[in-house]
Formats: sequence, C-alpha cells, structure tokens
Amino acid sequence: MERKGLSVRGQSPKHTTPIQGSVEAMVDVSVLSIVIAAASVTVAAVFAVFQMRNLVKARKMDLIIRLYLNWGEVEMKKSYSGLLAVEITTYEDFIKRYGSYASPDHAQIWTDIDRICWFVNGYSYLIHKDLANKKDVVELFGHGLIPMWEKLRPITEGLRKDLNSPKSWQWFEYLYNEIKKGA
Repeated sequence: MERKGLSVRGQSPKHTTPIQGSVEAMVDVSVLSIVIAAASVTVAAVFAVFQMRNLVKARKMDLIIRLYLNWGEVEMKKSYSGLLAVEITTYEDFIKRYGSYASPDHAQIWTDIDRICWFVNGYSYLIHKDLANKKDVVELFGHGLIPMWEKLRPITEGLRKDLNSPKSWQWFEYLYNEIKKGA
C-alpha cells in the first residue's frame, strides 16, 4: 500500500510518512489568503471612494473661495458700487442717459454692469452644472443677488432684444429664480 501526503522535510511521499491533515491545512491557508486579498482590495476601494469624495468637496470649496476673492477685488467693488449708485427705471431711459451697450466707447456703467453680470452668470452656471454648491454660493453672494437682478432686469430684457441675444446673462436669471423658489 502506497502512502500519500507531504513529508516533514519535503521528501517524496513514497519514502516518508504524511503529516496528519496536511491537505486540509493547505486548503485552509489558500482560502485564507484569498479572503485576505479580497478584503484588502475591498478596503482599498472604500478608502479610494472616500478620498475622491473629499477631493471633490475640497475642489468645490476651493472654487468658491477663488470666486469670493475675485468678488473682493478693487475693480469688482468699483463696478458694484457704480451699479448700486445708478438709477434704472426702463431700458429706453437708460439708453438715453448712457448710450448703447453696443457702442465701442460706451459709458463706464455698461462696463460695470457687464463685469457684475458676467461674474454672477459664471458662478450661477457652475451651480447649474453642480460644479459648485448652491447653498455655499448663496450664503456668500446671495444676499445682494435678488435686488441686483431686480434692478438689472429691465436692462437685461432690453439688451436681449437689442442684441438679438435671448440668452444673455441667463444663468444670472436662473440663480435668481432658484433663490426665489427657495425663499
């Protein structure tokens, strides 16, 4: 009768006696190593998902802080002050006082309006695309957005008609409407 199994010293099974339970021990070790490898991969995947989520949050916050710093620049403050100081009743009246936006040497107020509207339009678009958190942006910039849009609405509507550009500053209007829905 031939004996099967492993020897203590790695010799051929024909010349030695087998180790008790050696086949079961090999199966247990291989199964255990597979389970450990699978668990390691799972833990690494979960860790990577959490890292990605944190990275996305950090990038969104970085973007908002950069926007906020741009909002605080001297030229932006001057434009905002100029916009607050001007009286806007109708588009036609505004054109009579300040000339056309399309004129190459238009009045400074047009540059101020354009700077503010492009800025707000930009971060509103980021919110629309879910690249910036609406709550964070509204907390930083939203306090003046509603009165600013309401003041600029006649200018925007007239400009859209004059320039045949129905989507001018549409994301500014989008954020205004979103804030009004939530208010």
